[in-house]
Amino acid sequence: VICYGRVNSPRQKDDLKRQLEQLERYAEKQNWKILKKYKDIGSGLNDQRAGLLRLIKDLPVLQPTYRLCTYPDRLARFGTTVIKTFCNIFSVDVCITEPLQTTQPVQEQLVQDVLALIYSFTGKLYRLRRKS
Repeated sequence: VICYGRVNSPRQKDDLKRQLEQLERYAEKQNWKILKKYKDIGSGLNDQRAGLLRLIKDLPVLQPTYRLCTYPDRLARFGTTVIKTFCNIFSVDVCITEPLQTTQPVQEQLVQDVLALIYSFTGKLYRLRRKS
């Protein structure tokens, strides 16, 4: 098993630690051996996350059976199907330990996705302004 945790900002480091501990407990309950843990601090929209890229590069080498993640949005905000498909090519099942139980209408989910995009781009603009 390989584990992956992600948070949006450095202020959430405690949450990242809790995510990884939760994944360790889950793997332990299943009697699975953890080969490696990956973590990132950054937006789920960022496709250049070092931990996720290392994980993808390590898949053919480590050949895990499962890839653990706490929630679907910890993996990525969008494009999770591509990541899961890549994992499946190497016979790695993506296991979400806390699947979201949503009863929200599709429209509400779309609104949340748009807000996540706006929030992410607002943060990027703010960081650009701060650098100049």
